[in-house]
Amino acid sequence: MEPIKQLVGTWKLESIYFLFDDNTKMDMYGDSPLGILMYDDRGYMNAQLGFNKREEKYNTGEWSNDPAIKSEVFDSFMAYYGKYYEESPGKIIHLVEGCVNPDWIGEKEIRFYKIDGDTLKIWTPKTKVEGKNGIIEVIWKRANNE
Repeated sequence: MEPIKQLVGTWKLESIYFLFDDNTKMDMYGDSPLGILMYDDRGYMNAQLGFNKREEKYNTGEWSNDPAIKSEVFDSFMAYYGKYYEESPGKIIHLVEGCVNPDWIGEKEIRFYKIDGDTLKIWTPKTKVEGKNGIIEVIWKRANNE
């Protein structure tokens, strides 16, 4: 399980959306989401994605046990980490060790990818969302020393 040299580094989220079979799109975290994706040279990765303005809505200055607030917070952010490897050219497996959603822990998340310069496009296998078939497509830009 060798790291994928061209993936190693830090990537910033540009967009994430459902791309349905009829070519319509639905943003998952709005039109300007925040996120970071990191692949290291020892075979570990982590991904964090969410809405750009979430801190304004949930920053109350204290911890909340309100189930409605917790549900909204959970729905507004995703994060997971684990090992990764390339199963075949253009196909990555993320072996999830930790995740906001405990259902993902221990799972193999399949992702397909293509790199074009400083742009990384990652997409999922076909899935069903809101009764429609499609994929989740994520566009990342390589982070520079800003």
